[in-house]
Amino acid sequence: MTRALTPFLAIALLAWVPAQEVDSNAAQEKLQQSHFFKDPMLVGRVQAVDLRQEPFAEWFDSGYSDYASQANAVARLAEAVADDALSIEIFFGTWCQDSQREVPRVLRILDDAQVPESRVSLYALSDNPGVFKTTPGGREHELLVHRTATIVILRDGVEVGRLVEKPDATLEDDLIAILADSPAPVPYGAESAIHALYRADDRGLVQAPTSAFLDKLESLGDTDTLWHYAQYDLLFNGHPADAADVLHLFLTLHPESDRGYRLLAQAEADRGDSGAALYAVRRALALAPDSKAAQRLEERILAEAHTGTNQE
Repeated sequence: MTRALTPFLAIALLAWVPAQEVDSNAAQEKLQQSHFFKDPMLVGRVQAVDLRQEPFAEWFDSGYSDYASQANAVARLAEAVADDALSIEIFFGTWCQDSQREVPRVLRILDDAQVPESRVSLYALSDNPGVFKTTPGGREHELLVHRTATIVILRDGVEVGRLVEKPDATLEDDLIAILADSPAPVPYGAESAIHALYRADDRGLVQAPTSAFLDKLESLGDTDTLWHYAQYDLLFNGHPADAADVLHLFLTLHPESDRGYRLLAQAEADRGDSGAALYAVRRALALAPDSKAAQRLEERILAEAHTGTNQE
């Protein structure tokens, strides 16, 4: 004999079914197609268990199990992270070689130090154009993350230090140094300064850099990587005008960079200024006459300019 459901149980079951569907949809949304690689990627807030699934387990499991953490350092780290106010946020790409190397290792260290999983947050960033190095929630924007992998250590929600791409010494030593308030210098200081300006929607000094600003950037080091920020954070994400501004600044500091002129040509072409694009690509070819990439770009610019003229 079939019994009728009580009103309370019927409501509970109706509430349970959508919840399961939401969980399933969320799991599907985390798994997306990579732009650069044939394998899928994870995107958004994930857990270590997600990395133990194929195709990620291929690099995660070996990286985790093969890493021998330093016992003395782990003991010191375990003591340091006993502070409940500490938390760790890890931003990475399942498509990124630096992430594939460092994320399994740092999770092994944190596990060996018995850091509760609840105090470790993992954010998998997309590699798709338009949303490159981002997540749907945008937590990476709040912490000004612009390279993968980035490991941010916070106390009471306030950053006390970070590791970017790879450790300065070892992961253990760098984490201990941060917790002891003596962190190693963070690389890509010039990129970070530019990124902070763009996240604050403050482009003035990029568009019209003063001598003092240029000196400050050079004091931060790594100005020779500003092209990387222009290409991947701006141009690849559909911001050619901003990319052109950063590349003009970069070329002020590195006027003999054929890569800088080639990327500037691409940015100008993408925003529809074929004249500026042609000038920039020919500067690139003057510096590197054998550059196949610049030659192909020049052909594209000329073809697009010719098409535009015919349409007029």
